[in-house]
Amino acid sequence: RWAPSEVVDLAFVTDYVVFLAKGDDVNSGDPPTGQHIGTIPRGTNELHLSPVELIDTMARVLVYVENANGRSATSASAMFMDWGWLPPTETETMTTTTSTTLGPLLGVRDLFFTDTNEEAEVLGGVVSWTPPDFTSRITAYWVFIAFDEQNTYGVKLLDVEFESSIPVGVNQLNIHEGTERQTNTSEYPANWLFVFVHSSAGLQPVEDAAKIWLYDESSHEPSVIGLGNVTFTDTDEDGGEVAGLVQWTPAEVVD
Repeated sequence: RWAPSEVVDLAFVTDYVVFLAKGDDVNSGDPPTGQHIGTIPRGTNELHLSPVELIDTMARVLVYVENANGRSATSASAMFMDWGWLPPTETETMTTTTSTTLGPLLGVRDLFFTDTNEEAEVLGGVVSWTPPDFTSRITAYWVFIAFDEQNTYGVKLLDVEFESSIPVGVNQLNIHEGTERQTNTSEYPANWLFVFVHSSAGLQPVEDAAKIWLYDESSHEPSVIGLGNVTFTDTDEDGGEVAGLVQWTPAEVVD
């Protein structure tokens, strides 16, 4: 993409001609290595480039103007890097688990849980998940229940065999019998279930962790909960009919 100068005479110009080259001129190099990649009519200031096989290691993109009489003697140019031809660097070859070098740690997917304990506020059953495609950086899985999507007041669930840390290769947690559905602050109920991946860099960020609503199977209807800001406006003009959007907001702290 390029932009003509604010005050420029384009009346002599019919096209922009775009090249790749080693230097700031299409004839740079011995022999010349300019590679034509497109001709764009005046009025369009960009070239959408599909993958182009380079004839050499190029360092600049050059934009010339031309008309039926020929091409301008000089060009506007910009340097670029062909990332695929960059030599390996120390950070690319060293062994590390930092996200700045290796990218973000991928979390699990397909998180699933069905409560098999019919006692209210007590959980039972198996939490299961599908691991990420690459697990070499993962040291364990940690499972939490918490008040909200930010893992607020989160409490780690314990497995009957592996306790608090599930090893790589085991993609489920069998909840200890009698595990109470509660956070670390009694007035805030546990409404969410999380599975985090853990590495030598620590626990993955909460926004990347797998999470689902937590449903407590208690064999009876829910108690009344606080709802605020219930609104509805009828948008149907016919008598005896209603249409529109009903909205409500749960109380700030609600189970």
